[in-house]
Amino acid sequence: MVISLLSCGQNLSERQLNGRWYEIQNSGNTKWEFYPDSLNITIEDKEKVEWNATKSKIEFGYPTLHWDSLGIPRNIINKITIDYKLTDNKDSLYGIYHSMYGEFNFSLLKAKDYIDFLTKRYNIDFSLPDDDAVEEMTLSKFHGLNVFMGYSGNNIIGKTELSDNLNHFKSDILTFKDSIHPDERQELMHDKYHDYRFHIRVFADKKIPDSIITQYLSVTIETDAAKRNKLVPMPPPRDSLPIRIYRMYKAKEEPDFGFLRGRKINTNAKYLYN
Repeated sequence: MVISLLSCGQNLSERQLNGRWYEIQNSGNTKWEFYPDSLNITIEDKEKVEWNATKSKIEFGYPTLHWDSLGIPRNIINKITIDYKLTDNKDSLYGIYHSMYGEFNFSLLKAKDYIDFLTKRYNIDFSLPDDDAVEEMTLSKFHGLNVFMGYSGNNIIGKTELSDNLNHFKSDILTFKDSIHPDERQELMHDKYHDYRFHIRVFADKKIPDSIITQYLSVTIETDAAKRNKLVPMPPPRDSLPIRIYRMYKAKEEPDFGFLRGRKINTNAKYLYN
């Protein structure tokens, strides 16, 4: 009843935005929840702010720690403006995001949860398996390439977050890794660092066995990281390193990124050091 009363104070444009949205540019890792009385933005932590909108503009202030010209950190409000358009079915938003740091292209997709976002974003249906023994993942979300496998009739279809099929799986891995930029502390160990932390996250339909996943994702990536960085010891065998592949399972709680469950599966995919 309270939500209904609050909604009455909103204009039509604000009511159309109410609900849960996921950022398309970063694979849904940032969640936006529009409520009549607040906007919740979840990246690592949840930040709650007031907001307003018209047919073409969303405005709010976001608390930010900013270093001034003297190098002193100060808490300020970063005024955000998003010039946007909704698609005809009102479930996709595209526009330009403006803040004190500049502007960039911006897009959101409306979905009930993270898995629903993935099926809509990559246009592939899958029903994840369930196993209470599988633990939540603690892997860095910035070092995993998403792969999706489902059925079209009786045929298995597969995609990555970069390609509409698995024919370019090897090049997708290389492209994804090239897109990860290390900070200064990691620069000297860039290739080795990402070889160890990089992994594949497979969202596969529960009817697809692990052996089929392994068969579809068998690949060898060549690298000369060992030549460039002699300080990092190679694990045995000294000429290769398996690429970690995790099969994703149903979440125990709300299926957002922070609650994903995964289990490592055997694979022939590896890095080959020459």
